[in-house]
Amino acid sequence: MELCGSSDFSPLNYPNPFLDNTTLRYSLKEKDNVHIAIYNMAGQLMDEFEQKDMLPGTHELNINGSGYAMGMYFVNITGKEGNTTIKLMKQR
Repeated sequence: MELCGSSDFSPLNYPNPFLDNTTLRYSLKEKDNVHIAIYNMAGQLMDEFEQKDMLPGTHELNINGSGYAMGMYFVNITGKEGNTTIKLMKQR
């Protein structure tokens, strides 16, 4: 699994920081089931997404963070190609 944005696998997550909504973009080299989990700084699960039978190519996920408190969050993306964690920053 590759997060789009640059050659060092930095995600294309925009906007970041975000106010209410942000978009996560990732690419797959082969068909895969993708699990995306968002955690707050205390390690509490805030949101979870299962994207099944995703075809090769680039995919986007809109994340509604309007119910999140201001602060940093971690997004864990897991598929058979690997596991990646990125940071999101919620602003007011």
